[in-house]
Amino acid sequence: SAINIQIKKKDHEDGIKSLIAHSEVQECDVAAPSRSDCPSSSKDSRREFFKDKRLQIASDDDKNINGEDDRCAHHADEDKNYQNVQEKLVDEDGESFEEEGEFYPDKHMDRPLDFHDNPDSGKYILSHLPFVEKGNSDRHRNLKRRRSVFDDEGSSDEDSEIVKEDQIDEYKKLEVLALEIETTIASLEEDLAKTHKEKEEILLRNKLLTNALLELVEEKEIWVAKEKASFKFITEKVQISKSELSLFSNDISEVKHELESSREGCKAIRERLEFSEEKAEYESKCRWGIQMAAIISDFGHGMALSSVLICVFKATII
Repeated sequence: SAINIQIKKKDHEDGIKSLIAHSEVQECDVAAPSRSDCPSSSKDSRREFFKDKRLQIASDDDKNINGEDDRCAHHADEDKNYQNVQEKLVDEDGESFEEEGEFYPDKHMDRPLDFHDNPDSGKYILSHLPFVEKGNSDRHRNLKRRRSVFDDEGSSDEDSEIVKEDQIDEYKKLEVLALEIETTIASLEEDLAKTHKEKEEILLRNKLLTNALLELVEEKEIWVAKEKASFKFITEKVQISKSELSLFSNDISEVKHELESSREGCKAIRERLEFSEEKAEYESKCRWGIQMAAIISDFGHGMALSSVLICVFKATII
């Protein structure tokens, strides 16, 4: 119900406040371990104090969450595991640099849900998660701070020498790596220069090829224009020659007609010439007969002889 939820909320707020106070005490131990306001100056007493405090907070958390015995046993196992981890953090003399009073409530708060942690029953409040996450981040930050302090206090001269030797080795490795990088950079610069030179040569060739191609295109355009002009001129000449040929054919036909008419005229003239020749021959014969008759009359022949001759002459003509 709502009352149980409010009670659980109040209990969780109290637990968070105790966790904040616990982290403040841990910061006090880290900053000034010899101060008088801390619970105790010795490591054993502080360890026992924080162990008791941790167990108390774990038991309160178990009571607030569920209150069952199996959950308490689970937290006891977690505390034992935590103690074993702390015992492993020892220095060369065997002293334990345990993160005193460190407690991980996130093991209790942020563990996975089971059938006991049903939000509907009011035993698990999701609104407390931001507060728990904030406390966890603060505790992890304090843990790192304490570990850095313990590491600084427990470092020896041998460790510093080992660190220096490691640093020298790393420095040498870095120098070798730097030389390799410089050589690779030089080779890459040479390759880049070669590529730039090749690129310039290719660009020059491309420029020459483009110029030659443009010249070829211009020449092609000129030849195309010339071909068009010559084709036009040839077509015009063909048309003119065709018109002249038609005129010549007409003239030839006229000449043929004139030739035929001249042939007919020649034929008529030939006939006339033949007739005129025959007529002239006849006239010449008649003239010869007349002359003969006159000659005969002159010599005193008789009329009978002249008539006979005329008759003979006519007969020969017919």
